[in-house]
Amino acid sequence: MKRVLTTAILCAAIVGLAACTTDGSGSTDASGRKNVEVGMINSGPPFEYMDKGQLTGFEVELLSDVAKKENWNVSYKYMNFDAMIPALQSHTVDAAAGGFFITPERKKAISFSNSYYSDGNELVVSKGSEITSPEMLKGKKIVAKKGASSAAAAQKVADQYGASVILLPDEPSMFLALSNGTADALVDDSAVIAYKEKTDGTELVAIKQLDQTPVGLAFQKNSELVEGFNQALTQLESDGTLAKLKTKYQMN
Repeated sequence: MKRVLTTAILCAAIVGLAACTTDGSGSTDASGRKNVEVGMINSGPPFEYMDKGQLTGFEVELLSDVAKKENWNVSYKYMNFDAMIPALQSHTVDAAAGGFFITPERKKAISFSNSYYSDGNELVVSKGSEITSPEMLKGKKIVAKKGASSAAAAQKVADQYGASVILLPDEPSMFLALSNGTADALVDDSAVIAYKEKTDGTELVAIKQLDQTPVGLAFQKNSELVEGFNQALTQLESDGTLAKLKTKYQMN
């Protein structure tokens, strides 16, 4: 049976998003548990997605396991990926999950946990496409996710081969654009692409693996929560839990 977490959108409904701020260390409730609010996309399988109205996925279950070890009470605030770093910088959330690539540029603005997965951007087309190499992208449109590293990767390919880029907010709209011909090619996390193919029969053809980057959980800059997360992550690696989660979500 899949483990799922019921989401809690805490203060936004009461006083408005702008008024809800955290100090990045998690507030403590009467029982001594730390309340940790995590910015979360809900449409990026296998990392996080909705299943029968509830949030699940690799990072959701990973956070649940960390929370048990660190005595955290984790709640989620849904947002688009491009809103996550600003939300961390404005102290709207304590952490953010969305298959975050750990990059030097991002580390200037926010902090990261240790990496728990290695992923990369991949350029793909629909099966049957006339495009069989990057050189055939001239005049074509490449779709990528707004605010994600795939946007920069897609733009780099577009500049090199004479294509243009369409930026959309999430994976469902990206894959729809590819399937209906609005876009000719797509750049996204290779894990997301592989999961899409395995779970719903979408047939895609890989044109080029563009990079390979460590993935981790994002936190407010210099957050005290990073140390606790990393300690729990080490335990989950040692006892085999992390490996089991990767197998469950077909990320091996």
